Amino acid sequence: MRLRLALFVIIFVIILSAASSVSAEEICETNIDANYTRELRATVNGESLTLKISARFGGAIDSLTWNGKEFVNAFDHGRQIQYAWQVNGQGECLNPTEGGSMADARSSTSTSRLLSVCSAAANILSTTSLPAYWTAPDEQGGICPEGIEKGVNTSLVSDSVLHKTVEIGYAGLENVIRMTANIIVPDGAKALSLEIPTGYLTYEFNQYWFFDPSSGELSAAESAGDSFPFSFVSASGLPPILSTPDGEYAMGAYTTEQVTQYSILGYENPDSANSTNKWSIGRVEQPLMPQVYTYESFVIVGTLAQVQDSMRQLYELRPSDLTTPYGYVDLANCLRVAGWAYDAGTSDEPLEIEVYRVNAAGEEELIDHATANSFRSDLVTVLGISGFQGYDLVLPNIFSSGEQAILRVYAVNPDARFGRYLLINGQPSLTCP
Repeated sequence: MRLRLALFVIIFVIILSAASSVSAEEICETNIDANYTRELRATVNGESLTLKISARFGGAIDSLTWNGKEFVNAFDHGRQIQYAWQVNGQGECLNPTEGGSMADARSSTSTSRLLSVCSAAANILSTTSLPAYWTAPDEQGGICPEGIEKGVNTSLVSDSVLHKTVEIGYAGLENVIRMTANIIVPDGAKALSLEIPTGYLTYEFNQYWFFDPSSGELSAAESAGDSFPFSFVSASGLPPILSTPDGEYAMGAYTTEQVTQYSILGYENPDSANSTNKWSIGRVEQPLMPQVYTYESFVIVGTLAQVQDSMRQLYELRPSDLTTPYGYVDLANCLRVAGWAYDAGTSDEPLEIEVYRVNAAGEEELIDHATANSFRSDLVTVLGISGFQGYDLVLPNIFSSGEQAILRVYAVNPDARFGRYLLINGQPSLTCP
């Protein structure tokens, strides 16, 4: 009962927050039945665009047509344009999925629960949902880490809450679809591997590109091999574009969030309806902090030339850090914090490290800073870098005996347009002797 009550409160807060961020004329529907569908319509590059969500797929985008062409593959409940995240490194054995579960297969209903659909304008809609776990408790068949063979969850529907807003048109770019997601995960989650989001396209979108925002140019994606069930697998720090062979239809994906990688995957099947081509925006959250995780991403549609041009303009409006700071906290106690950090884009420029103490209200107080320029031979061997990226801070004597302290350790981005980066293991919880 306590869990159900807490979940209800979380859902209510998210819905209320979403409602307060839009106009007072927003209309919400909460009586969602299994046959519910909702469409957004717009004119994009002179042609009609229709975007559809439905209860059948838990509110995920199960259809996007432009100029008469269907882009989205909705063969089963694992596809669509949707959000999904794997918890604590358990792979598909602990994997909330917006569209539904593996057992939903091609059914007309979803295990995911679509709770509400709201709209403040003809080109905007918001959904609130509880994503299903991809595998049922003790169900086998998911792609999981070695040693895990079946779903480790204890329920069909996750305790996670997804609030998503989709808006056709952004900053005068009519072929740009802005997607914003607010995600809350339950207590006990230590790390998330997220798709924010991913898009499964039809078999026709089998030309794969990566777009370099800094030059505006395209390069053909090269496969790193196959990985079950995909025959084409490619990853990059650059945004992806998938197109038809003639270039008349294309879809790109872009975000200003700090991503782990962008991915392109292809799945071939003798049944063309079952064949699919996928892009993904990947991000890892570790450690997790008690907050609502918010992600803004963009989907761009049109011809290949139109998508490329709009992505150039989008980057000018919203630049993305293509080489984010990276590093670890290897040691943390009430006396010292040590580790390493570097930025591949400015590998010869040492990063500044900032250490904060977090008070009971969740506010940060800067307590120390240093430059990550100490030599560590292991970095040369493992990462192939100069090795002058280590840091070791002796903290000021400010902690009381027996104090429970929470620290946050950040690398300061050398590009002033972007914020700090929380290092891996960068939120240690300490008990001071």
